[in-house]
Amino acid sequence: MYQKDMKITMDEMRGMPALSNDGRILGTIRNVVMNTKSGELLDIVVEPKEGVDPMLFRQDAQGNVMFPFEDVVSVRDVVVIKTERLD
Repeated sequence: MYQKDMKITMDEMRGMPALSNDGRILGTIRNVVMNTKSGELLDIVVEPKEGVDPMLFRQDAQGNVMFPFEDVVSVRDVVVIKTERLD
């Protein structure tokens, strides 16, 4: 999980590359989904790169793939997301 004392804005995250925890490029960060009552971050939304099959993942109406925000492993120059093996 990301460091609790680390702070980053959505503007800073938007456009960052998203990688799986095994190093594969998933695509580009587009948005996050938040519960407006609790403020909990629910999902991270990724525009899949060419060659990534969005049918392997949960999708939004625009065809972006969605990962539970709790699966974000690291945020630095890239966002690393815990995924099942992609074969």
